[in-house]
Amino acid sequence: MRAVGVILRWVGAVFAAALIFVIVYVVGALIRHRLGAYPSRLDWPSLMAAFLAVTAGTYVVAREQRGTAALVLSSLICAAPLWAVLQGVLGSHFSFVNFETFCSVLVGSSTHLMLARSGFFSGKRANRVAGRTG
Repeated sequence: MRAVGVILRWVGAVFAAALIFVIVYVVGALIRHRLGAYPSRLDWPSLMAAFLAVTAGTYVVAREQRGTAALVLSSLICAAPLWAVLQGVLGSHFSFVNFETFCSVLVGSSTHLMLARSGFFSGKRANRVAGRTG
């Protein structure tokens, strides 16, 4: 029964990450459109969507698997923009907008990885600053 629970948590993590990514990306695109900005330049919505999607997905899995979940979700989130960049390069029509989106998603997801590694999400840093151990 434990294996089924772990599998369901991982499926839930991927689903939560995908849902958060789409919601944040669409809201960011609507804000950019409402402000009258160039619609294909979605650098900050993709950065925020990647960061929040990885963060939301890692909180679904068990605590001891959060590092692995962050790495897996970051890889999955970066796969689609990387595929768009590679298709453009192999088709000999490089698109800077696709490359910029890939870089934004990469920075957003790696930001979560760096913050998680430093103990930002676990509370260890707050205890260290307050002078408590544990």
